[in-house]
Amino acid sequence: MSNWLILQNRTPRAFKVAPSKLQPINHKFPEDNHIHTHADEGFSENEIDGRFLQATVGGLHPTQPASIRISAIRAVYSYCEHLKASKSTHFLIPFLSNITEGLLTIFSQFSSEVLALCLETLAVVISVDKSFTASVENRICPLTIAVFLKYCSDPVIVSIVQELFKELSSNESCMEPLQQRLLPTLVSILQATSDKVPLGLPAVALDVLQTVVRSSVTPLSEGLIQNTFPAVVQCIMRTDDNATLQSGGECLRAYASVGMQQVMGWHDEQGNNGLYYIIQVISKLLDPKTSEHTASFVGRLVSVVIDRMGTGLGENLDLLLRAVLSKMQQAETLSVVQSLVMIFAHI
Repeated sequence: MSNWLILQNRTPRAFKVAPSKLQPINHKFPEDNHIHTHADEGFSENEIDGRFLQATVGGLHPTQPASIRISAIRAVYSYCEHLKASKSTHFLIPFLSNITEGLLTIFSQFSSEVLALCLETLAVVISVDKSFTASVENRICPLTIAVFLKYCSDPVIVSIVQELFKELSSNESCMEPLQQRLLPTLVSILQATSDKVPLGLPAVALDVLQTVVRSSVTPLSEGLIQNTFPAVVQCIMRTDDNATLQSGGECLRAYASVGMQQVMGWHDEQGNNGLYYIIQVISKLLDPKTSEHTASFVGRLVSVVIDRMGTGLGENLDLLLRAVLSKMQQAETLSVVQSLVMIFAHI
């Protein structure tokens, strides 16, 4: 199958959000005959790929009609996916700078559906070459944070923003500057009172932080442990919002999975360590007075803590298991009961 036919079958999920607004143009470009003629004359497939890429990058230019630019975004996504799958990303390297520039100029010019498509394409682009990504981190990261704050209630955009943060966090050259820009924003959100931030933003901030923690190179940075971890605990302990409690539990599970020893090494002014606070959060999630939906994922958090600490839990293990049994007796939702039963299966 030719590369062009393969590309036509690759579609980013953001492109499917509003097909009526984003349908590509069914138009036969004049260049098509020219390209096929040259292919018949002996041009290699790589040369044809290069011509298609050049034409695609040109379609991102601000002087092009909106329909052409949107179709070009889709084509860039398809090329990146195809060339990554075929381990031929070196063909993309010369075009990455112009592609990124074209995508960044589109961010604020169209609807949220096009923004989602643009973000998803950018996430694929920055996964191609770590060195290039490091060179444009200072442009991509602030813009991604701004999109996260503006569209925190849009689940599609938030999920794609998390992919961007995941890619940047896993790049050792981007991880530190990303955290320097992002963590103060997340801490500010988590420490704010409910009347100071939009509804749902703390839960989304916890989801983003979970992504950063799981994607970061270990050991976790001082900022993640000394500043952000206490803010997570503080946010969870003072809220009654189900979404925030669930996201908070999953965020702490990420901390326990990736850096339990570092969490143990952190202490507050009273000498309590990170494990003490994780136990406090678990107790809150399992409290019979708390909605059972907050316990939907707590089983996984308890299992990870037991797995990482083992006999080091001491009397806390008995405390946790008693709380789990108490919650099981009250729970009526099957998924919650299953989550709690798995703790005993894990032991």
